[in-house]
Amino acid sequence: MQYLSYSILFISIFIASCEPAVIFDTPMPPDVKEIETIPLALRGTYLCQSDSSLIHVSSRLVYAENFHTLMMPIKSIQETEGCAIIDGGLYLPGIKECIPFEYVNDSIVKFDVYYQDTLFQPSLGVLKFYKERLFINIEDQRGGWITHMVTPQQYGDLLWEMIDIPDDYSVLKDVSKKLTVKESPKSKLPLYIIKPTQIDFDEILNRDYTLHCETLTPVRINYYY
Repeated sequence: MQYLSYSILFISIFIASCEPAVIFDTPMPPDVKEIETIPLALRGTYLCQSDSSLIHVSSRLVYAENFHTLMMPIKSIQETEGCAIIDGGLYLPGIKECIPFEYVNDSIVKFDVYYQDTLFQPSLGVLKFYKERLFINIEDQRGGWITHMVTPQQYGDLLWEMIDIPDDYSVLKDVSKKLTVKESPKSKLPLYIIKPTQIDFDEILNRDYTLHCETLTPVRINYYY
């Protein structure tokens, strides 16, 4: 059991939370045909090693779910905008439904929170399969594509990474002959949009320009897809 941290409730899942400084002009890898469905060998239910969330992978959908039992001081509820105890129910920012709770003592309440977050569906991005890896390309609102890479590991684990190229000009000119630089709307920092060739992209993989997002361990539950 843990005290409520709003980051638990409202932080985006790893696939949505990363905003790299270097993104791609088009879905990666280049010159690789898009696929409509996730390969059968990768489908199933997985456990995130970082926070015990469950990741469900079907033919055209990836989503995460988690369940927490949390505690919160009543004083914090009274002092936090959007929090309130009304008619025996707890209301929290960003959650429309009333949450049942119970008193731990005169100053602390306990309640259960369930959340579900879609990580991939066809409307969000583009799938490709290359060198025994699944590439999940998510369109970035800043004007390009962020590429995630799912690599099967020993004993059925999946390694989930994001392509993360250093925002160093000497590196960028080595991995892409075409480069656009603009200002990121939120951070106001430079945003680099590159268009690598197939050879360039292979070099990106060889240099291991990746950010580890999560390791997923298979859960032996029978699902039908």
